[in-house]
Amino acid sequence: KAIEVNDRVKIISGPLLDLQGSIIGFSKRKQNYHVQFEMMGHEVDVWLPYELIEPTGELREAGE
Repeated sequence: KAIEVNDRVKIISGPLLDLQGSIIGFSKRKQNYHVQFEMMGHEVDVWLPYELIEPTGELREAGE
């Protein structure tokens, strides 16, 4: 199954290794996902290449 908006993902490489977040958008052209996660009490949005994330099998909770 392809990763879709609202899916939960885990970062599998790089300085954000093992952080979990939710997909809030994607760019097929640039092959990036827009991922939102919490860091030090703040919501952080980053664009990450497809190969740096994997699905956790969970959906984002409503209101999260």
